Amino acid sequence: MGVEHKPLNIMLPMEVDYRRKKAKRQSWIPVVITEKGTVQPIEYHGSAHIASYSYANGMIAVPIGKMEVKKGELVHVRQI
Repeated sequence: MGVEHKPLNIMLPMEVDYRRKKAKRQSWIPVVITEKGTVQPIEYHGSAHIASYSYANGMIAVPIGKMEVKKGELVHVRQI
């Protein structure tokens, strides 16, 4: 209908280290943007843990092949 959606992606540093067990797929992890302007991952165990999204105000994408995101590393945050 002529509308082009361009979601706002902001770059913020991670508050803590984040590790995952498998890296065969891109993962979307729910996060909270803290008062310090950092990103704190929320406990999340996959799509069955959908309730964790009710606490989130953003999501980060962890790309295929990446096992961890280090504290202080800048990540793209999509606000929700």
